[in-house]
Amino acid sequence: MVQAVQSQLINITTGESLDLTGLSSVVGGRDPAAEMFLADTGCSRRQFMISAQADGFVLTNQSPHVMTYCDGEDATAPVVLRPGMQITAGASKLLFQQTLPSRQTRSRSKACSVKPKSARARFWTF
Repeated sequence: MVQAVQSQLINITTGESLDLTGLSSVVGGRDPAAEMFLADTGCSRRQFMISAQADGFVLTNQSPHVMTYCDGEDATAPVVLRPGMQITAGASKLLFQQTLPSRQTRSRSKACSVKPKSARARFWTF
């Protein structure tokens, strides 16, 4: 069974997180209508966009005046995000994470269980 990867964007500054799984795109900035609202005067209203593409999630800077950074580098061109990458917009720091959903452990049936050996050793005499 193939399991879907869960992707999320975590605002390190505030602790808020946004589940990206199943979303086609997300806008981040100080616009109250942005999916990832940043209460940061150093950001544009539409600072960046993260979009789901065939090769994963891609970060694109949307502001012509304020730069978005990914792992300390200018995001002048679209950046394919990898787990653990840090996005900086103004003073806000965000973390991109991907995890597999937790699996429920199956209990073994009694017919398949192995019983431990007896603690008493048996000695055979002939």
